[in-house]
Amino acid sequence: RLVAFAKADGHIRWETKLPRIGFGHSTPVLIDVKGKPQLIALASGMGINGEALQGFDPADGRRLWWCKAAGDASSPAYGSGILYSDSGRGGSGSAVDPTGEGDVSATHIKWTTPPLSESIASPIIVMGHVFRLQGSGVVKVWKVTDGEETDRQRLDKIGSTWASPVADAEGRIYFASGGKSYVVQAGAQIKVLATNDLSDPNHASPAVSNGRLFIVGTKNIYCIGTR
Repeated sequence: RLVAFAKADGHIRWETKLPRIGFGHSTPVLIDVKGKPQLIALASGMGINGEALQGFDPADGRRLWWCKAAGDASSPAYGSGILYSDSGRGGSGSAVDPTGEGDVSATHIKWTTPPLSESIASPIIVMGHVFRLQGSGVVKVWKVTDGEETDRQRLDKIGSTWASPVADAEGRIYFASGGKSYVVQAGAQIKVLATNDLSDPNHASPAVSNGRLFIVGTKNIYCIGTR
């Protein structure tokens, strides 16, 4: 089920039953589609499900659309009008146009990827490209428009392939954790700008607030920014 709580007092605003999907560990994503908000949920268990990827109206929980997908560990990414998702446990990924209604499996899936290895971290879309870190430490880059692979590079000895990347307004992507981290410039071909290592490896994803990056190691919590 999908439940909305009033933040003032915690009472249930609405509840939508989800009887035909599997479990999922992914975080829902709030996106803007043609000026209207959509809440995206992804869950298929350990396989492929005909209703795994779904869009809801966050005001009342009404389901807007759904499609066939796989979703377990990683959360979907949105950018340039495309919603990209994959299981995170391996298998192919898919790019979906979220403007449809009802079952859009046959009409709004724009492209799919070849089989991927396990990728617990979530993907990210920056500057018209999807960036997908694999469990092997390889980042794959696809064009949002048609799924063409434009680059793949190995981030040697990266500290975690579970921590999800974040990006800034200049298109710098931070594959950051308490271990060895990479800052890369987004584009059809990525460029490594910096590497850093806090020597406190952990799998937690970084958080961002007020221009600062917060990283949780196994021993300490780190706040990184200008003084």
